[in-house]
Amino acid sequence: MPTKLIFILTSVGVLISGLILGGILLKIRLTRQGEERKTEDLELPSFDLATVAAATDNFSSENMIGEGGFGPVYWGSLSDGQGIAVKRLSKTSRQDQDKRTILSWPKRFDIIMGIACGLLYLHHDSRLKIIHRDLKTSNILLDEYLNPKISDFGLARIVGGCQNISRTKRVIGT
Repeated sequence: MPTKLIFILTSVGVLISGLILGGILLKIRLTRQGEERKTEDLELPSFDLATVAAATDNFSSENMIGEGGFGPVYWGSLSDGQGIAVKRLSKTSRQDQDKRTILSWPKRFDIIMGIACGLLYLHHDSRLKIIHRDLKTSNILLDEYLNPKISDFGLARIVGGCQNISRTKRVIGT
């Protein structure tokens, strides 16, 4: 009788363990499929070098609007009239200290509020909820009226529409 009991208990234990493992594997599979569907739905534009060069007048120094940590940033206009900013990567990048302008505190506050509104849009109002994960001064561009534009979404993460909290397990960005 004890052998039968041990056999039954072992069988039940193996069955329960199998069900739990199967559930975990199914959840992982469904999560991966959901993530693949999210990236398939993105319609991000892609431009070849010729299009970008034409839009920036072949990276003309007259179109240079600043220099980031990895190279100069150029203003340009696509053939449909849409304005773009292009960061061209360079091996030797340096900040041009002579062209730096001293901003008044009210203007600095306006820039900060513009950045906050941009983040609010990315996190709350956008169709795709986006976490930037590398927000720093060199990733904020200013237009001709000193309105801030958040740039460099290379490390950004898209979270689910109804997901309020996103947890990451490693440090990203600078």
